[in-house]
Amino acid sequence: YGSPGSIGSPGAADDALTIGAVDSSDEAAYFTSKGPRYLDNALKPDVSAPGVDILAARSSLVAGEGAYTTMSG
Repeated sequence: YGSPGSIGSPGAADDALTIGAVDSSDEAAYFTSKGPRYLDNALKPDVSAPGVDILAARSSLVAGEGAYTTMSG
C-alpha cells in the first residue's frame, strides 16, 4: 500500500492498465501503489492524475455543510 514494489494483482498483470493518484506537488499520493513490478521491473502505474483533496460537488445524500467538499482517491 503505497510503497515501491506494491503493485499487486490484478494491476500487475501484463495487460492491466493501472491508474495512480498524485497530490498538488505532482508526487504520488500516499495511497497509490507503486512499481516496479516484481520479477521484470515493469514500471507502474501506467497513468497518474490529480487525486488528493479534489474539490467536488457534495451529494445531497451526504451529510455536511455547503455545496462542495474535498475528496481523495
